[in-house]
Amino acid sequence: MRFLYLIHDPRWTESRVTDLMVERGHQVDYRCHQSGDPLPSLGEFGESYDGLIIGGGFVSVDAAPSQPFMARQIEFTRAVVDHGHRFFGLCLGAHILGAAYGASVGPRPDGAAEFGFCPIAATAAGAKLFAGTTRVYQVHDEGLWDLPVEAELLAESDTFPIQAFGIGHRAFGVQFHPDAPSRAIESWWHDNTRLHGRIGAQSLPDQLDDAKRLEQSRTRWLNRFLDQWLSPVASNEQSDNEGEPQMAPEVRT
Repeated sequence: MRFLYLIHDPRWTESRVTDLMVERGHQVDYRCHQSGDPLPSLGEFGESYDGLIIGGGFVSVDAAPSQPFMARQIEFTRAVVDHGHRFFGLCLGAHILGAAYGASVGPRPDGAAEFGFCPIAATAAGAKLFAGTTRVYQVHDEGLWDLPVEAELLAESDTFPIQAFGIGHRAFGVQFHPDAPSRAIESWWHDNTRLHGRIGAQSLPDQLDDAKRLEQSRTRWLNRFLDQWLSPVASNEQSDNEGEPQMAPEVRT
């Protein structure tokens, strides 16, 4: 299959998601719409791609009124998901998915962030997907504060309550960064100086130690997620009928 991956800086083409998808034989094309790469029409997307991935970035979805690229990405995401295509949003990408369905996004009143390897807890609906995963890599100080009515919560945390959610069987958003390679943790640290010293931020030595310790756990989770996301919808529906937790109700358009 072939996927479109929207990034928010032309340099950000290093992704564990892409690495594992290519290992599975899939093709991933990067575009940076924020820097001027055009979005395809929905028809062109459907003819050329099997799914859409949107990565992280520094511009909030709340900037959409003054940042046309963000408004277009939100609108495009809604159209892609409503038409039943696969979607995977990471951090800002999850915010875009939430905003596309009317959710609010913003910072905590106390200015706390999640920067480093932070705890999360699976909900009953996400128990199978998150089995064995209790800490994930985070780089953000904004989050979703309500869940779209079309969505189901899959994981949560005390600091930012909505950590993972699904819309239907094909669209997912995660607040964390399974895409960040362990070898890139130090460069991500230097790229996010605004988060240094904030409530909820780990030191660089702690991030590097946890990256080594949690490498296998992170890889297991991402492989588990991709196995589910890339499988036919019918297989998910069959497992639902056999008593596995449903990810979310189907979206009606």
